[in-house]
Amino acid sequence: MTMDRISDSLKLTTAQQADADSAFTQYYTAMEKIRASLPEGTRPERSDFEKIITERDAKLKIIFNEQQYNMFKNQLEPNMRRPRGDRPQGNN
Repeated sequence: MTMDRISDSLKLTTAQQADADSAFTQYYTAMEKIRASLPEGTRPERSDFEKIITERDAKLKIIFNEQQYNMFKNQLEPNMRRPRGDRPQGNN
């Protein structure tokens, strides 16, 4: 899901869009940093990801109004995740 779609769906102001883009950039950078720090084939700890998500959500709560935040969490965020069935299969 792109920032444009989030912005359109939530009807963000220009300032909100810039702040949200920054929050998502920080979120994805932190996620990638965790993945890059692990040896290949090692799964990251769920608690590490949950901490980053909590930090992102705290920023978004400040950026979005209550209605926008609830719409993001309930409608948009679930669509951002890749369905489990679409994950690449290992060589078993």
